[in-house]
Amino acid sequence: MKLSFLTTATAVFAICHGSSYADSTDTTANQAAQSVEVPTENSSDEEIYILSDFAVSAADDQGYFSANSNSATRTNSLVKNTPITMSIVNEELLSDLDIQSNEDLAAVVAGIDSDPDGYSLDRIRIRGYRSASSRYDYFPRNIPRNGYNVNRVDVIKGANSLIFGQASPGGSINTIPELASFQKDTQVASYTLGNKNYRRSYIKLNHVISDKLAVKLMGVNVSQEYDHTYKENTFEGATLAISYKPTAKTNLRFHLEQANTDTAFPARAMKDATKRDDDTQFDSDTKNDDYNGVLSRTNYEVPYTPDYVDYLPQAVVDHLISTSSQINSRSDIKGWYDGIDASNYGSVTGPDKITQRDGHFLIANLNHEVTENLQVEVAISSQEIETNSIKRDSFASKVRHHFTLPYQATDKDPATDAPEQKTQHDVGEPFIKTHWKREFWDAKRDGLKTTFLYDGDNPLTSVGAHKLIFGFDYDARTTYNESDDMIPIGILRTDGSYVGQDKINNSRFTDKDRSSEYFAIDTGFDPSVMGIRFDFETSSNVAMLPLDGTTSLPTNSGGTTFPDYTLPIYDEDPDSEWALGKTQYSKINNYSQWFALQSEFLSGRLHTLIGARYDYIDIDSSVRKVSVHGFYADDQYNNETSTKYQKLSPSLGLLYWLNPQVGVFANYAESIDAPSNTARTPIGDIAPPQYGRGLEGGIRFTSKDKKLDGQFVYYMIEKENDDEFPYSTALLNAIYPAAQYGEAFPDLYYRGGAADNEPPLGFIKQAFMVGSRAVGDKTLSTGLELEFTYNPSKALAFIFSYNHNIDNSITGLHPTISSELQNTSFYQGDQLPGRPDHRANFTARYKFLSGKLKNLSVGLNQIWRSPSMVTFFNLPDGSQHPLRLGDEFTTNLFMNYSFKLKGNGRQPKVSLGLNINNVFDNTDLINRGNYAFYKEGRVMRLMTKIAF
Repeated sequence: MKLSFLTTATAVFAICHGSSYADSTDTTANQAAQSVEVPTENSSDEEIYILSDFAVSAADDQGYFSANSNSATRTNSLVKNTPITMSIVNEELLSDLDIQSNEDLAAVVAGIDSDPDGYSLDRIRIRGYRSASSRYDYFPRNIPRNGYNVNRVDVIKGANSLIFGQASPGGSINTIPELASFQKDTQVASYTLGNKNYRRSYIKLNHVISDKLAVKLMGVNVSQEYDHTYKENTFEGATLAISYKPTAKTNLRFHLEQANTDTAFPARAMKDATKRDDDTQFDSDTKNDDYNGVLSRTNYEVPYTPDYVDYLPQAVVDHLISTSSQINSRSDIKGWYDGIDASNYGSVTGPDKITQRDGHFLIANLNHEVTENLQVEVAISSQEIETNSIKRDSFASKVRHHFTLPYQATDKDPATDAPEQKTQHDVGEPFIKTHWKREFWDAKRDGLKTTFLYDGDNPLTSVGAHKLIFGFDYDARTTYNESDDMIPIGILRTDGSYVGQDKINNSRFTDKDRSSEYFAIDTGFDPSVMGIRFDFETSSNVAMLPLDGTTSLPTNSGGTTFPDYTLPIYDEDPDSEWALGKTQYSKINNYSQWFALQSEFLSGRLHTLIGARYDYIDIDSSVRKVSVHGFYADDQYNNETSTKYQKLSPSLGLLYWLNPQVGVFANYAESIDAPSNTARTPIGDIAPPQYGRGLEGGIRFTSKDKKLDGQFVYYMIEKENDDEFPYSTALLNAIYPAAQYGEAFPDLYYRGGAADNEPPLGFIKQAFMVGSRAVGDKTLSTGLELEFTYNPSKALAFIFSYNHNIDNSITGLHPTISSELQNTSFYQGDQLPGRPDHRANFTARYKFLSGKLKNLSVGLNQIWRSPSMVTFFNLPDGSQHPLRLGDEFTTNLFMNYSFKLKGNGRQPKVSLGLNINNVFDNTDLINRGNYAFYKEGRVMRLMTKIAF
């Protein structure tokens, strides 16, 4: 016979909750899978399938509240009795708010911040730390995802390597997939349309073939555009889910998924590197002085848009007025950026900035009851994603006002003067210098997860109830990458190089190493400008640029000529071609063993979690800069390196219920995350893993009727070797000085002259670094969180989430970095950019249960994010002044109405849904990290769904 999961789960809870503490605190509420013999009309020994302890029960869910999860220990447990913090976004919440990606989770979980990266909707921050790789059914997922095959999402906070293996210390996302159901046959089709050419088609077919076999087929096609002229996204996905029960004690399921995306996400505003606020840039000797302005500070330039000026600190405005002849007021600064707005910011990236990602994701899962007390689960996964992209170089979105050439004087005294200095020249108008990049990635990932659960009498003690969970995991990642540059035809050498050794000594102008394009801001850059679209030609509407190999005497905008050297001159449309610039390969094998002991004492009042995980990580990697050293050869320039890491990560947690409604808890955990792909230091060493340590403590509360549930938490997280840490070239030069590394890596440093025996000058070349990672940095994140759900009746549902960032700062740097350099590179107190002090989310829904409006539900979602630092300014008096944009307010509305069509036989259910995001069309300039972008305007979507 067939029995619904919901009915079965209810039966299990009824049996297991009978002796629980105050009917709310028993971690043994979900026992191991078992088969029970019951009499039926047709048989005296037919079996009923009871829900496995590895599966999740929804029997106690109410509205936006979910009682159970298996994301803490891979076994089904009451969330309130687990001494870690977790936020569950269940099926109702996913549907009401139309949550389709990890970024969308920021609307309901205040500890999450979106982190747009220009190609994905799945990269986020949790408690200030980037969580780049989410989990799908416990396995790390690299292929893009959409919510069409998702049942719910668990957000597990803190350093949680115990269960998930490699993880960010801020937290992890575990997506729970939809499974083939034995409940009944269903057919669902929906179509959603909206403004900005939004279209979404979706189909779901569930078929029960027999009592032992069920299949579910899901498919989706999504396309959408945005406010930005060149931003768009398409997603196509198909999933086949299979559930098979060969016996009452064995469950086997499969997940086979294909996903394809095309994205164009010019998410960042260009930055102002014009240096126009510096009147001393060109002195009488036409030599390049140090930059004395504040707006175009290297690595933290202000966004090239007028809207940031409204938030510019008054002290900075006063300084600019007093030091620049071009600025007399705040409006003068704002006038520099006329013509830039939400429709074209960063639009030099062009409509050809396309990333295509095609991949598949396969999972097979087997769980089996070995004995009454012992269960085992084995899961394997395989995924592969191929990525092809054509885009502007990531460092190209800077607006300039000058270019630089070597200054080679003929009357210098070799004994006292450097043989070469650089000179900057004023073009006379702001322009963008950019060039095309093409990349190919092939990333494969295979995984194995085993879990053994022993739930029975403890042979060592008769005190309390215990679950012993242990397992072995394996994760293998293989990544291959090719990166191509656009270069002028004719400069490619037979060995594949095009940046020759003559460039290493900086002895000649190097702009021709790549085919750069130049667009003047004042004369416009839009689809009508030649070169905005990829065409194999280098285009320009800047009078002096681009440049070629012929020469003339240069003249600046003031009419001064420079007779000491010649200047490459303008070539209107030089032809170009692709050339292989770099290859990368990495293979990372992670072997892990882990155990967890989950216990309860004092009739369910005290709950503990003790565990540890041992990770052994083996990395092989190679990187070759073909542009400099030619095609692959058996030499030192392949940067072939192997290394191994080992880490024991403990986890300790305790929760004590003071009474049936209020409990206190605390936990400590550690985490490890191996370097991604081919992350390297400038000298080619593989970057070290990221280590995390987290401490949490708080209060958990619930009501007797289970209508109110929540927690108040304090957390403190320390992370070491953060892969997003912003190491500037100056910082890297201090960590890897030429005096120590110059002779071993001669092509990495500028030298005194062209001769091989000249000593290095001591400054590292950014273009020749193998990587930009370093060691020794430590960052700290501390904060407070309040979360609760309130479901006073079947009609009303509320969920609230608040995060207060107390501190998100740098606590340690490499010892070679001086305090002066640290102060130049980071804001006082070493606060990191893009971390707001406050984030809050509130969602409310009301559903009519009777009357003419029966089955109509309406709701509101409100998001608030306080200002966060984009950049900061160092003034000559030693003071620092942060630039923070305004508060972010977003109001979203949603409604849904369902009814059944009248007729004979099965009556189809029709649902109509409306979502209006950003109701008040707020398009303010906002920021994440140290870059800015404009908030997406009002989005309206109307959904029609029919289910049989």
